[in-house]
Amino acid sequence: MTRSPSETDEAEDYYRENCDHSDYDLDILTGRAVCNMCEHRWWATQREIERYRLFEHDEASEASQSPPSASQEPPEPQAVVFGPALFCEVGEALYGTLWKTPLAFALDVDFRTLQRWANGDREIPDGVWDDLAELCGRRAQRLFDLARSLKG
Repeated sequence: MTRSPSETDEAEDYYRENCDHSDYDLDILTGRAVCNMCEHRWWATQREIERYRLFEHDEASEASQSPPSASQEPPEPQAVVFGPALFCEVGEALYGTLWKTPLAFALDVDFRTLQRWANGDREIPDGVWDDLAELCGRRAQRLFDLARSLKG
């Protein structure tokens, strides 16, 4: 049965409005995710990428059904994808859900530039990753010092 154009539009609108995006494909190299139901696209977080990798690994091991031997070496760690997904995850970890303005201030860049990096419209310069690592290190040290103070 073929749907009329208006029925197709209504179905697509329904999926866009009511979809939870739980069934999606993810390009783990770029971090770009696409919902299989409503075709919504987004930059996946590092956590989503790791879950996706784990899920793919589980499917592959179930398909082979060979028990792991003690002589097998552990898998090599996956390379970190330096892209918008990681950039957004670091920003949120540093400054919470409203992270863009304080991060733009901390990096001394225009807010629109930071938005372009987060959206994937512009490539994130290599020096920014170094600055983010430094910000994360300072925040981690501050939290460590506070935790030690709380313990007395």
